[in-house]
Amino acid sequence: MKILSLGLDKKILDPQSAVARRAVVLGDKVEKYMVIVPSAEQRVDLSAKVSVWGIAGANKVVTLWRIYKKASALLKQEKFDLITAQDSSFLGFLGLKLAKKFHLKYETQIHGFEKNSVLRDYLTSQCLQNADLVRVVSARLKNQIKEKYHLLADKIYIAPVVVDTANLLNSASIDLHKIYPNHFIFLTVGRLVPIKNIALQLRAIKKLSNKEKIKLVIVGDGSEKDSLKKLASDLNIREQVIFYGWQDKIGDLYHSADCLLLTSDSEGYGLVAVEARNCGLPVIITEVGCADEVIKDSAHGLVIPTNDQTALVQAMEKMRQSEFYDSIKNNLASEKKIDNQESFDIILNRWQTLIKNY
Repeated sequence: MKILSLGLDKKILDPQSAVARRAVVLGDKVEKYMVIVPSAEQRVDLSAKVSVWGIAGANKVVTLWRIYKKASALLKQEKFDLITAQDSSFLGFLGLKLAKKFHLKYETQIHGFEKNSVLRDYLTSQCLQNADLVRVVSARLKNQIKEKYHLLADKIYIAPVVVDTANLLNSASIDLHKIYPNHFIFLTVGRLVPIKNIALQLRAIKKLSNKEKIKLVIVGDGSEKDSLKKLASDLNIREQVIFYGWQDKIGDLYHSADCLLLTSDSEGYGLVAVEARNCGLPVIITEVGCADEVIKDSAHGLVIPTNDQTALVQAMEKMRQSEFYDSIKNNLASEKKIDNQESFDIILNRWQTLIKNY
């Protein structure tokens, strides 16, 4: 079985990255696994079976055209069985056209929705309606897609994101409580973009009682970094908020913080919440992604409505109550760690069944 994947995550070009390690595990289960991502021009062979091409262009349209040409060249050289696209709009539509042209099976992956436009909605509808398989990362996302796009449930399958446990080791090289003693430390990990709604956390910090004993450590980078810093200054909470920038290994931060905040307006899965749970870190999460599936209210933390500042303030105050906090910590300590390694077999089985019946 030969698979051509159109991806979005350029970190796959780094053999030491989590996404590259996942590609090797999955790719070594098939005959050949080729990946193309929009990135600087290069080729990286991750294993004997897994190769990745970075393709660049002067702009988005040129990049997509060059990806199309590269994919076509690979498909002309040898017979592949399936194209899978880590996207359901522009790159996904390109994958759909390639699958039709070369008479291959087609899978589109949905990891969440961030940008809405008439064109994106149209392309997504075309990809989903014409796909042979639709891979999603959570039951919540499956239900959303099934209802919005009126898809048959059998076409959609769930394969959660595999957790990179190597990234969660506690080396104790960073101890947030040694840096900020006598503080309750909230932690946020992710891209600093509008859909993550980190501004909600800053406004909630402003409303907390005894906020002088609180720190919010924000790990990540993105388009909203400067505006979030300005908001923290405008709210007069700059002393409470620390911007750490992006960190490749965040196990130390999970192990030395007191609570993770995930306040996204939309999320396909919410991997950071699962990572926090595995590290014994309580989570406050909005009703997105793996909330109520992997992160359960009052068991692993608190689940709150999206974009609800009052609910977030109440949850953060409750998490600081020692009796409730200790109960969550005890639950987390007693539960089995999640790695989602079974996702590899789920994906492989769906591919094999599809191709066998082709």
